[in-house]
Amino acid sequence: MVDRSGSVAQFSETIQALHREYGPAIFAEVGYEIESARKLEGKAEQRRTRAAALVKQIAQLQQEVDAYEQEATGYERGIQALFAAVVERIESRHAPAWSPWPVLGYRIWSIKKNGLHGARVQWRSPRLTATCPHGPLEDVPHDNRKCRPPSCGIYAVKDISTLLGSYPIEDPSHFAIGLVALSGRVVEHTRAYRALHARVVALGAVVGRRMLLTSDPQRLYEIFADAASAAFPDVTADAGEVDVRIHDFLTEQERIHTTWTSENNNESSP
Repeated sequence: MVDRSGSVAQFSETIQALHREYGPAIFAEVGYEIESARKLEGKAEQRRTRAAALVKQIAQLQQEVDAYEQEATGYERGIQALFAAVVERIESRHAPAWSPWPVLGYRIWSIKKNGLHGARVQWRSPRLTATCPHGPLEDVPHDNRKCRPPSCGIYAVKDISTLLGSYPIEDPSHFAIGLVALSGRVVEHTRAYRALHARVVALGAVVGRRMLLTSDPQRLYEIFADAASAAFPDVTADAGEVDVRIHDFLTEQERIHTTWTSENNNESSP
C-alpha cells in the first residue's frame, strides 16, 4: 500500500526506484500522470520561489515600517517640544502677576430694582473681591486649568470701544458702564483682564431717560448702595448720543488716571 501522505520528494524517489527496478516500459500506461505531476512540480517550485521572495520583501517592508515609526515618533517629540515652548512663552508673558499699580479696564452692569448686577454677582459697593466656587481660594484668579470655565476673577475689557461693540447690554434703558482699577493678582488675556480686586473709579449710568456721569467716590457708593434712590439728571439725548457721552467721559477718566499713575510711579522711582 502506498503512503499518500508522503512528500513530493518522497514520491519522486519512489518513482525513480520503480523505474530502475521495472524499466521504462511499464511507465507507458502512467506517462500522462507522471508528466502532469512534473508540470505541477514546476508550478509548485515557482510558487515557493515567489513566496520566498515575498517573505523577503515583507521583512524589508517591516524594517521600513519600523524606521518610519521611529521617525514619526521623533517628529512627534519635536512637535511636543515646540508646543511646550509656545505654551511656556504665552504663559510666561500672560501669567498671573501681582500688579504694584492698578490696571484699568471697563465693564458693564445691569441696573435692577435691588441694585447693580455684574455677569455673575450683584455689586453692593464700588469695590469687589473675587472668589472661586470651584477651586481653592488662594491664588484667585486661577489660571484656566485650576477651575471650571468660565475662569474665576473679576473681568474687565481693555478698551471701551470693544466693550460697547462686542458685549450686549441686557436692558439699554437700565445699565451702567464703568472704569475699574484692577489690583492684586491680575491675569491678562487678549482683550480683557481677570483680577482679584476691582474698584470702580468712574461710572456712566443710565436709568430710563436719565443719565449720570461721575467719578466722585461718595456718589459712586450711593449709586451702588441704592441706584433707585440716586439722583439722576434728566437727559434728552437719544441712545446713540448717550453711548458717545459715556464713551468720551470714561475715556477721559482713563487718561486722567493713567497720567496720575505714571506721575506717581515716576516719583517713587529712585
